[in-house]
Amino acid sequence: MKKTKKRKTLYFTFLFATNVVAFSFLSIKCNSNNKIDPKNPEKHDLEKNDPNKPKLEENSSNSVDGYKIDNSKTFKPNFAFKIKVSYVKDGDTFTDENSNNYRFLGIDTPETRTKDADGNWIETQGNQFKFGKLATNYTTNLTYTSIINKSEYDGIFPKEIYVVPQKTRNGKSEITDHYWRIVAIIYIKDIYSKFWCLNDLLVRKGYARMNYISLNSSSKYFTENIKYYKFIENAQNEAKKNKLGIWQDPSIYTEIYPW
Repeated sequence: MKKTKKRKTLYFTFLFATNVVAFSFLSIKCNSNNKIDPKNPEKHDLEKNDPNKPKLEENSSNSVDGYKIDNSKTFKPNFAFKIKVSYVKDGDTFTDENSNNYRFLGIDTPETRTKDADGNWIETQGNQFKFGKLATNYTTNLTYTSIINKSEYDGIFPKEIYVVPQKTRNGKSEITDHYWRIVAIIYIKDIYSKFWCLNDLLVRKGYARMNYISLNSSSKYFTENIKYYKFIENAQNEAKKNKLGIWQDPSIYTEIYPW
């Protein structure tokens, strides 16, 4: 009789332990979700891309969208250089920690400042100022604020900034414009080692127009980078099609870009 009781006790103890393990497993499985933990990105599916975000080439450890990374201090065309942004002037212009100024290749964000009749700088008005601030804030958050705060912005966790200088004409050097600004393609590397082209993002979201770039060899804005030209052209077509930002209405565009 005692043996039977003992066997029954062991049997129920086994059943109870088995159910606890099974329930714990199911709880873990059911409570898991697709939220990204920036501290453990490797645990998540990183291939789920927003269809409205640009798709870049696969990057090796020593290249950015096909441009080889150069760790030297000498800038040259079509090489990627890692920088730290120290100041964002507006949506398409910023400065790095070494006081190098950059102008984003082939795009033009709305102005937030202009000169009055006396040559003094004043703020622009209406939609020009509104969309200019939107563009400035977007660039600031992705290249500076989110990196400092280690936070997410627009679905991106920025970690590093790379610039790819481009050949120019009528500038102070082969990679600068007449204001000594380095004309470049800007890339954001996120915490998952994915790259995003900021030039493209600004145009694709309707924060900038395609401008100051041409495939006409006689133009002072001529570029040999056909791939990039088509990339930005596609981004603008998407923004126009979806009536985003500056493309919401023809009257808004004319107000923003009166010239």
